[in-house]
Amino acid sequence: MDPHCGFWRRSSFFYNETDRSGAVGHVTLDGKIATDGQQGPGTFGKWTQITGLGGGRVFFYNETDRSGAVGHVALDGKIATDGQQGPGTFGKWTHIVGFGDGRVFFYNETDRSGAVGHVALDGKIATDGQQGPGTFGKWTHIVGLGDGRAFFYNETDRSAAVGHVTLDGKIATDGQQGPGTFGVWTIVSTL
Repeated sequence: MDPHCGFWRRSSFFYNETDRSGAVGHVTLDGKIATDGQQGPGTFGKWTQITGLGGGRVFFYNETDRSGAVGHVALDGKIATDGQQGPGTFGKWTHIVGFGDGRVFFYNETDRSGAVGHVALDGKIATDGQQGPGTFGKWTHIVGLGDGRAFFYNETDRSAAVGHVTLDGKIATDGQQGPGTFGVWTIVSTL
């Protein structure tokens, strides 16, 4: 259990973008989802992306106004806010991926830039490192693999790469696989 979270057990978060309600649930021994806590309409902000950070923590992002928030699963099974960051705080990110250890990767598919950050003591995201336009390939899917590693995939040319977070907060390439290596996949997920 993460010391910042009062309750956590491989939970999932469910969010309704229309009415801004949410729920936390977990997998039971009989393979079903049980609800731990529900939060009604208007509880959450207007978020376009939500990603798990590990240890029961979650990052919320609004691509339109570039604001964000970090929360955690509380003892009552609901999401409690750790920190909020207002409009214009973040860049224009198309993909946000958690590494499972409180760190997060931000990627802009249009200009192929990126940044790595972590949850600071004040519950907000602090930047560890940035990589400018053109640094990365044209990736349509990015999946956090845990332990500071990520898988990058291009659905159009079916190429891929694996990278890791370096000590200076940047992504370094571990290996690449060229065009045509993979099938045409519309969704990529970790297990």
